[in-house]
Amino acid sequence: MNHLNIPQEVVDEVKLTNTTLKDVNYSEFVNKLFNNMTSAKEAFHHAGTGISGEAGEIIDITKGPWAYNKPMDEAMFKHLLEELGDLRFYYQAMLNMLGCTDLDIQCQNIKKLS
Repeated sequence: MNHLNIPQEVVDEVKLTNTTLKDVNYSEFVNKLFNNMTSAKEAFHHAGTGISGEAGEIIDITKGPWAYNKPMDEAMFKHLLEELGDLRFYYQAMLNMLGCTDLDIQCQNIKKLS
């Protein structure tokens, strides 16, 4: 469901590209690209600051329409997806370090919020 009035064809265009990922193991993809630094503590901090930094970029995007009456348009939508992807990368790196899956986190969250 699209509550931001982004044109459906723009949303569909993004969804169509998902088919290109059918043969990619995202966890392994992130493992290959993520800089593990020189210690587990540094890698853990790297992932945490990456998540925080990308969340800050998302705040900047959402602040535009809220505080400055900027349009919630295709450019904003694509920029937001880009930053969500970056956040997802660092989140996956953290999951990899913890030996958890996204499903593990979802289950814990449901348990906590129920």
